[in-house]
Amino acid sequence: MTVPTIPELADQIRAGLDADELWAREASRNQGHPIIETGEHWHWQCTEHDHEIEPNPGVKEFIEPDWCECFRVSLRSVEMYPRPYGDGTLPNFALPMCEEVPSAVGGHIARHDPARVLAEVTAKRALLDFALGWEHTFGWFETCYGDPCLCDRDEKVRTVLALLAAPYQTGV
Repeated sequence: MTVPTIPELADQIRAGLDADELWAREASRNQGHPIIETGEHWHWQCTEHDHEIEPNPGVKEFIEPDWCECFRVSLRSVEMYPRPYGDGTLPNFALPMCEEVPSAVGGHIARHDPARVLAEVTAKRALLDFALGWEHTFGWFETCYGDPCLCDRDEKVRTVLALLAAPYQTGV
């Protein structure tokens, strides 16, 4: 098995982050309204009374309200949009009506809403740029003149990039 080069790892990370960004932006698209650049925040609500439900896999098997006997829930945006007809606003209904959503699954979906994914993409791109910007230094010298690298910069960068690339490995 060949060890990927730094440029290969960087390209793999960029491609994965681009795909994550695309999916998160598209998931934030709502019926002709402009996409929120930072992404939508999602939460679960009771479809009967419109109150928020916090999934708790340690307490309840399914996402369901504590105080009413409703069993239908919806995954909605926290952000509100003008209604297409009439007055008022509505959220984006990512999953309009669901029944028997396992708490662990529903909680995982809500915790990884488009806003969080886009924030993670931004942070990972900054970390990638930071790692690629590390300078070669070797003792008193301003730069490392070895080939291969004598100052361990390349190994450190490769390690950071391999960790960032891990979620995008195929077949894993």
